[in-house]
This record gives sequence, structure tokens and C-alpha cells, in this order.
Amino acid sequence: MLRSTRRRLGVAAVTALLLAATLSPGTSHARAERVVLSSDASGSRLARESLDLCLGSKLDRGLELAEKAVAETPNDAKAHFAVFCNLGRQLETRGADLASVSDVGRLKEEIDRALEIEPAFIDALIAKGRFLDQLPWIMGGDDDESEQLLRKAVSLAPDYAQARVFLAEFLLEHDETEEARRLAIEASILAKASGERELLARARTVADEARG
Repeated sequence: MLRSTRRRLGVAAVTALLLAATLSPGTSHARAERVVLSSDASGSRLARESLDLCLGSKLDRGLELAEKAVAETPNDAKAHFAVFCNLGRQLETRGADLASVSDVGRLKEEIDRALEIEPAFIDALIAKGRFLDQLPWIMGGDDDESEQLLRKAVSLAPDYAQARVFLAEFLLEHDETEEARRLAIEASILAKASGERELLARARTVADEARG
């Protein structure tokens, strides 16, 4: 029941949740070479502004800026990620759940391009992992690849609490309760140290649910 309910939420809700966490001021940074986060200073000004707008209500403007950023700097991973975010949020606002094959296809293209440019873009790894987990298999959903992407994010950014929380949530949803609880506890320690209260609450919720 939990899994089918989560799928009905659609990718947009997950994207918004991810961005709300990763752009928070208290986000901790990983110690790994070439790691990219949504909250760092990389990427164009337009891309970063578009990601900020993705958290608010000006999604048309956010998508416009993201597409402009892509046109001006095609190799800007954050610009492609911003398209993914704003387009996903638009679908959510319209009340659409993976509205059409073309929408899903574009979301795939944008997140794949972001990772092609920056393979260690942690937030994009997480977003794609959750995206594939959200999708029905007939539209390209893939639980195995989803897990691999989330584990890669944790491996590349061991101090990044968000990566551990998302992997813990995935594992809990797939009944891997022991590992889910361990990751959630580790994430709660990291989130508490960095002052990320909302993330701390999510991690504790996962730990409690995994404990049964």
C-alpha cells in the first residue's frame, strides 16, 4: 500500500522535496573530488536562479530561465537539472501525475544530460534514482538502477545527509528495514550536526518506522 500510494504522488513531489532539502542553508558538503551540489556556486547564474524559483510559485518563469540557461550554456549541468525541477513542479501544480509520455521523456532527457555533464552531481543522482523508482516499469521505471544511483550518491558524498535519507527511505519502502534504520540513524547524526531540522525529522521518522 505504501509503495502504490507513493507512486501516485508522481515525480514532481519528490523533486520538490529534494530541492527543498538540498538548497537549505545548513546543507553539509561532501569531501569528494568533483562533487557537485545544487547549493554550491557552480553553474550559471540563470541556472541557480531557476533552481531557486523551483522552490516557489513562479514555475513558468523558472522553466523559462532554465531553458534560457540551457540555450546559452548547453554544458551547464545545473541548467538541465533546473529544467527537470521546474517542469516536474509544473506537472504537480497542474494536478498531473506523469502527465504524458512526452513529459516523461523530456524529464529523462534533462536529468540524463545533467549527469552526462557532471557524473558526480549528487542531487541529480538522487533525483534520477527517485524518478526511476516512481515510474511504472512500462514507462522505464527500474528499481535496481534506482538503488544503484542512490548508493552511488552516498558513496560519493558520505557526509551528505540527504543522500543517506533518500536511500534509507528507498530501502524502507522495499522492506530492507535493518539497513534503512542504520542509514537513517547516520543521517540524523549528520543533520543534527548541520542544524537541518526538517531533514533530521525525516531521518528519525524512517528510523522509527524501520524499527517497527
